Amino acid sequence: MLSKVQNSEEFHSSLFYWEIIGNAFAFLANILNNQPNEMILAELYQSSNKGSFLEKKESPYQLISLYLKNNQNKPTAELLQELAIDWTRLFRGVSPSYGPQPPYAGVYYSEDGVGVHTMTAITHIFASHDLSPKSDKHNRVDYLGVLLEFVSILSNRAAQEAELGNLAAVESLRVEILNFLENYISPWLNTFIDQALEYAKTDFFKGYLGMLSESIKETITLIKIN
Repeated sequence: MLSKVQNSEEFHSSLFYWEIIGNAFAFLANILNNQPNEMILAELYQSSNKGSFLEKKESPYQLISLYLKNNQNKPTAELLQELAIDWTRLFRGVSPSYGPQPPYAGVYYSEDGVGVHTMTAITHIFASHDLSPKSDKHNRVDYLGVLLEFVSILSNRAAQEAELGNLAAVESLRVEILNFLENYISPWLNTFIDQALEYAKTDFFKGYLGMLSESIKETITLIKIN
């Protein structure tokens, strides 16, 4: 998903590369935060048709692209229902017998399986950037989609600072993004993905889960100082 980034040293202070990260994480967050709807579906078809990352030949991307291609003549309502059922199964934690545990950092990454301390820590991090979960979302603060959206926001801020030539600010944001990814997303993400893949029914979400895993891993590698 981030294949345009080739040089990590150049990446650290580049407006263009931080915009790539911001857009990528916004896309990943949007899928998690919103039940599939006509607007999301239209954006996906548009991305696929104009040869974006969905045209990459690697397996996760190809699964999504082929799913969209193979279902392009299916009635929109039917396709959205199919995707919505899978989305609910994978991300809402309806029942242990129906899908994986919901993607909350505290559920996977705390001793009590609830994650009060994790949620408190994340809330403090958000507040330090004058951010709080949007009031129109019905998600815990440690929900994966909320965490990805936070990374997108910080990446966009890094892009703005890079455009202004404020390299010290870019470096500070780079460190914060890296620490956040390594402390609150990476440690538990693959455990969730492994569980979710056992329940995923559509190739779209199988591809999305693979894309999610690759994107987090690649982003961490890119923004580390070698």
